[in-house]
Amino acid sequence: MAAGGRGGRANPGSWPEPSCFARPDGSWVAVIRTDLLGRYVYGVESPDGGRHWRGGPTEFPDSGARTSSGNLPDGTSYLISNPSNQGGNRQVLAISLGRDGRQFDRAYALLNNPPSLQFPGLRKLPGWQYPTSLVWKDHLVVAYSISKEHIGVLRCPLSAISE
Repeated sequence: MAAGGRGGRANPGSWPEPSCFARPDGSWVAVIRTDLLGRYVYGVESPDGGRHWRGGPTEFPDSGARTSSGNLPDGTSYLISNPSNQGGNRQVLAISLGRDGRQFDRAYALLNNPPSLQFPGLRKLPGWQYPTSLVWKDHLVVAYSISKEHIGVLRCPLSAISE
């Protein structure tokens, strides 16, 4: 995930919900939800264990939602997100994978076509939202909100997303 490319000016007070992964070269990347014009993921990287960081908007589309990232046991970097640059479009929850943590060359839809809203509420949209994830034994476990009304958990066998 290389910084630069797309986006606009970020709201300097809006840097919530970071998640991190490591690259094979030992550098760390933090993926941060932010309110960028153009709706692209913001990434910062540290080559020195977190003492110094640099970054900017990437070319990775995002709906302005929380993301979850990490590493699979073989070192592959992953990013779970709503890959749409239309703000608020959370119809698909996807996982993107990259061996080097720079080029994410494989992607799979984990969930799509969410149910309709059941209850009225402020800033609610139908969709799979706010993922968090971890690797446990031979599965990737993802917890997520279903339209801000329910919580879902899925277990994805690592064999289904590994090369």
